[in-house]
Amino acid sequence: MTSSVERMVYLSMCPVDEECVKRSLEAGDRVKDRLRARFSALSKTIPSFEYQGSIVSNTQIKGASDIDLLVINEQSFFWDSIGITHEWETARANVPVPPTAYKLKRLIDLPPYSGSAIDDIAKQRKICEDCLASAYVDCDIRKGKSIRILNQSLDQKVDVVNCLWFDNADSVRNDMRYPYRGVRIFDKSKNSWMTEDFPFVKIDLMNERDKITNGHYKEMIRLIKTLKTDVGGCDELSSFDIYSVLYLMPQSDYAARSGSDLVFALEFFLREFASDRTRADTMKQLDCNELIFKNKDLKFSAFKSIYSDLRMLCEALRNAERTRVVFG
Repeated sequence: MTSSVERMVYLSMCPVDEECVKRSLEAGDRVKDRLRARFSALSKTIPSFEYQGSIVSNTQIKGASDIDLLVINEQSFFWDSIGITHEWETARANVPVPPTAYKLKRLIDLPPYSGSAIDDIAKQRKICEDCLASAYVDCDIRKGKSIRILNQSLDQKVDVVNCLWFDNADSVRNDMRYPYRGVRIFDKSKNSWMTEDFPFVKIDLMNERDKITNGHYKEMIRLIKTLKTDVGGCDELSSFDIYSVLYLMPQSDYAARSGSDLVFALEFFLREFASDRTRADTMKQLDCNELIFKNKDLKFSAFKSIYSDLRMLCEALRNAERTRVVFG
C-alpha cells in the first residue's frame, strides 16, 4: 500500500501532463505571432524567436512554471573576440592549418557593425512592451530582464526576453548552428548587457544526463523545484542553480535507484554541502566556471531551507516504510 507521502513524492517527480505543456507552448506561440505582426507592420527587422527554460527541458512543475521566449535581434551579434582571435593565432601556427580554423578567420575579418547594438535592443524592447501591453491586461514591463504576460484564457505566463546572439569559437566552428550559439540578454533596468549564456548547450547536456540516468536526473530536479515552491521565499536559488547542483551528483549514486531510494540518495548527496559552506562554495554552474554559492549568502540560505524540507521528507518516507513493515 502506498502512503500519502510516497504518492506526493511520486507526483512531484513526474513530468506535467501533455495538455499543460501544450497550453504553455500555445501561449508562447500567440506572443510570437503578435510580435511578428507588430514588427512587420512597423517595417522593422523581424527578430528570431526561441524557447528556453523548463518547458523545453521538460523540468517544469505543475502550476509553477512559465515559458521563456527569447526575442533575438538579428541586426547584429556579439562574438568572443579575445577567445576566437587567440584560437585563430594558435591554429595558424600549425602546418597545415585546420580547415575549420578559417571559419574563425572569416569572422575576425568581418567589418564592425556600424550601428549601436544597445540602441537596437532598447528599441526592440520598447516595441515588444507596447505590443504586449496593448494586447494583455496582465503585462508587467517593469522587470529589467523580461516582460511578463499572463494569457488569461490559457492561464499561462510567458516571459519575453530580448537578446542578441553570442558566438564563441565552438559555435563558429559548428557554423553557428543549434545548439552551439549563445545569447546575451538585455537588462532594461541597467541599459546594459548581462553575461553571455549558452542555454541550448545546457539543455542538451541535461537531456543527455537524464537519458543515461534512466530519467532520474530530471525527476530529482522536479522534486527540488516542488520543495522550493512549497518552502517559499527561495527565489534567490534559480532553476538553473538547481540543475547545476544536481548535475554534480555522481551518476552512479542514483542511475539505478528510484522512488524513496532515489530521494534518500539525493538527501545524502546534498547533506555535505548544506552542512559545510566551504564545500558548497566550490560548486560550479553547469557548463561554466561560475561559482553557485560563493559570496551569495541569500542563495545559500535558500538552498539550506530547501534541503531542510528534503530532510524532513526523507524522515516521513522512512516512517511510512516502518509503518508498512509493522502493520503489513
